[in-house]
Formats: sequence, C-alpha cells, structure tokens
Amino acid sequence: MIEKLKKIRLHVTFSALLTIALGVVILMKPTATVLWIAKVVGAIILIVGAVMIIGSLFDSKKLQTSGIVVGGIIAVIGLWVLMRPTRAASIIPAVIGVIMILQGVEDLEMAFKTKRASARWALSLLIGVANIIFGVLCITKGIGIISFGMMVVGAMLIFDGLSSIFVVHRANSAERGIIIDVEADDF
Repeated sequence: MIEKLKKIRLHVTFSALLTIALGVVILMKPTATVLWIAKVVGAIILIVGAVMIIGSLFDSKKLQTSGIVVGGIIAVIGLWVLMRPTRAASIIPAVIGVIMILQGVEDLEMAFKTKRASARWALSLLIGVANIIFGVLCITKGIGIISFGMMVVGAMLIFDGLSSIFVVHRANSAERGIIIDVEADDF
C-alpha cells in the first residue's frame, strides 16, 4: 500500500511540475504557443498522411487504394491545420480540459486515501473538485477564445500543478502519521 502510494505521489508530482511549466509558458505567450503547437501537430499529421500514401503506392503485393485514400484524407487534414492553425488551435483548450479533469480525478482519489489516515482531507477534496471544474470550463468555454482563453488555461494549469503538489504533501503528511502511529503501537 505504501509503495503504491509512493509511486502515485511520484507520478502526480512529476505531472504537476510539467503542468506548472506548461501553464507558465502558455500564460506568457498564449497565442504564439497555441499556433506553434497547432503547426507542429499539422506537420506531423501531414507527414503521417504522406507516409501512408507512399507506403500504399510502393506496396509490393498490390496497389492499396484504401491506403492512398485514407492517407490523402489525413494529409489534407494536416495541410489544413498548417494553413489554418488558429482555427485548428481552438481545439487545444478542450484537450487541456480533459487532462485537467483526469488530474482532478487523481486528486480526488488521493484525497479519499488521505481521509483514511487523517481528518484533514477536505481541502484536498476541494482542490480535486476545483481542478475538475476548471477542466470542464476549458472544454466548454475555452474553445474559440484563443489568446485570453489560453491565458486563463495557463493560470488554471499553474493552479492544477501547485494544488496537486499540495495534495501530495498532504498525503505524505498523512502517511508519516500512520507510520508514527504504527511505530508507537509496536512499543
């Protein structure tokens, strides 16, 4: 149980630090960050489509018409993202919202595990709920408001990361309390 909790805490802490860094970058350069991410994704999609087309053309057994068609569709989507990164980028807040919801669920899980060891778990629970609410807001309100929306998303990511670190700290404190209690009972 303790080893599993340590692994979860390590994962949550690492994820939280990355979330904070991403939040700071987005907060400082929201539009540039979004457009850069959209262009990179567009280029990757275009390359995947081109590789599918080329692979289908040079298939030694027979010409793969379906591979050419699917590759062509994927390549067109990649080209669209490259040519219209602002429009394509409006999808990014929704993806970030999903990530925040998942991290909020992790925070809730840790809060309930902390409840077993400590009476002081309500704040951790509220933090998890707040992260889920922020994630839902990213999905429902962040789309189409690229610059301002991404600044808000950046601030939310910083909150998410800092609050996850806080929840991990609370779990550590609760675990130390359990260990101290067990050791005291052994004597």
